Amino acid sequence: MCIIIKNITGKPLSETIAKRCVEINSDGFGIVYLDGKSGDFRTLNMDLGYRLLTTETRPYVAHCRYTTVGETNADGIHPFPIGKGRYLFQNGTITTDSKSKSDTYQLAETLHGLSSKRVSFLLTAFDSCRWAVVDTKHKTAETFGTWHTDNGIEYSKDNVLKSETLVSSYGGYSCGYYDTWDTPAEYNTAADTSKRTTLAVYGTLRYGFGNHGLIKDADFIGYAYTANKMRLCINGLPYMIRGKHKDGRNVECELYSVDNETLSRVDQLEGHPTFYRRDLIAFKLDSSITGRGGNISAACYMVDASYDNGVYHASY
Repeated sequence: MCIIIKNITGKPLSETIAKRCVEINSDGFGIVYLDGKSGDFRTLNMDLGYRLLTTETRPYVAHCRYTTVGETNADGIHPFPIGKGRYLFQNGTITTDSKSKSDTYQLAETLHGLSSKRVSFLLTAFDSCRWAVVDTKHKTAETFGTWHTDNGIEYSKDNVLKSETLVSSYGGYSCGYYDTWDTPAEYNTAADTSKRTTLAVYGTLRYGFGNHGLIKDADFIGYAYTANKMRLCINGLPYMIRGKHKDGRNVECELYSVDNETLSRVDQLEGHPTFYRRDLIAFKLDSSITGRGGNISAACYMVDASYDNGVYHASY
């Protein structure tokens, strides 16, 4: 899901945070300076990105990319120009027409030449994403969406600020993600590294969509619907709201059996657990399609009620 870093403190990033930035988001590095001197720099060499983050004292906005839309190449590295001395950075995903170009690249083409006021107005419509717009002439960087500050440095996501390993309160199991399960039984099922995880997907991870490549080698179990009525909201991206709701729908999903390595990659894509959170919920297999019926529990990426726009869908 990428990360944007706005650093005007005059101090470099810590080695620990810089390492997380480039290891979690390892598909390209870009930087624009805010001191009116030489402008922008992009590279696929993440070692160079790491060295810049840990040594640079000039004010800047930087981006580490994790490819979700488009190809991993130099053309997909942020930032993207939207005018003379003006650049766009994005953290998140929006729906676009082309699968070969990144979504930010396509949006930058649309925004190119528009006034700063118009650009700001349009970016606020994509409230599921975080943005930064840099104006090198005026030495400014305007940010949009929810950001996180640590020692005066702003980050578009806080997963790079988390400790690498936390100990769960349920039995002392050490894991590389935050304990987000509601009960010890749910936690133990999810954390058992000797088993594969049944994963329910309802958005861009489904077959035929842009992120399906992350799970293309997983075992397809079948089609299913949420056993309870859930709120699936669509605002550029689909968001399933945590908790059943009387006005919700039985949401259609695809079920896959994934190994731990695949699950880790999908966790990174979804920003688990700081953006989407992977919860265990009940499903009913669709026997009319697969020939199999019955109930099954599966992990599903969900968000809190702040993403509820009041319009609920049965599928994406």
